[in-house]
Amino acid sequence: VTVAILVGYGFYVPFDPASFKGQRVIVTGASTGIGEQLAYFYAKHGANVVIVARNEKRMQNVVSKCKSLGAESANYIKADMAETKDAYFGQVIEKSVAFLGGGLDTLVLNHVVDKGAWDQDGYYGKFDMDNLKWLYHVNFFSYVSMAQQSIAHLEKTAGRIITVGSAAGRTGLPKVAEYSSSKHALFGYFESLRYDMRGKSSKVSITTCTIGSIDTENARKGTKDANIPGFMWHPADVCAETIAIGGQARVYNVFYPFAQTYPIFILRSFPKLAEFVIEQFGFE
Repeated sequence: VTVAILVGYGFYVPFDPASFKGQRVIVTGASTGIGEQLAYFYAKHGANVVIVARNEKRMQNVVSKCKSLGAESANYIKADMAETKDAYFGQVIEKSVAFLGGGLDTLVLNHVVDKGAWDQDGYYGKFDMDNLKWLYHVNFFSYVSMAQQSIAHLEKTAGRIITVGSAAGRTGLPKVAEYSSSKHALFGYFESLRYDMRGKSSKVSITTCTIGSIDTENARKGTKDANIPGFMWHPADVCAETIAIGGQARVYNVFYPFAQTYPIFILRSFPKLAEFVIEQFGFE
């Protein structure tokens, strides 16, 4: 029982490298950062990979490296996750599945806004409703649409949905009000969807990932004006490995880095304590 509980919460995850061989995987936001490293992880374990992003030149480079690492196949699709039409995301999924030979085993939803997350003080100065809507289209609505458009394919393979979220989606944090709210919505939707699918005896698993400060180009750009004493960066490749292994093992929740993200998950039950801890970081 103890082991089962630990696995369910992402403390311990069994790793079977052979289980990735031949898997058909879509990774969004994979032209850089965590998504790029996810593509490489799946590739070196012999999966078929389709990456989805906006930067075509970068995706070409990622696909080339995936092939050199040992992917059974690697392709890319240029797409804008700020789109507002379900049909658009349906086309992205269908094109991806065609590249994958007609099936899908794992959908990894990892894309995120490429604008500085630390530019959204919720109190005064910078609120813009149009920007908020755009942020929600990228960080939330596109996730929902991509998942819904893929479920029919995933049901055929007892597949996996992996959503990459943020510690800011587990508790409110200073200066990220809009970003944080979109990530709260993400966790709320997919954790509820998991219940709904289990209630229908679906074999599709949903893994939600709570991610902290990962050393990527976009993350550094997004926090360049934040004065956070003792701020630590963590490697994107290890983060990607943790996400992929957790999703493959069908755990419900993945936390990385654990020491940074899991306490935030727990502190939600103690809001005054959470406020005190967060204020110790000295956000300015």
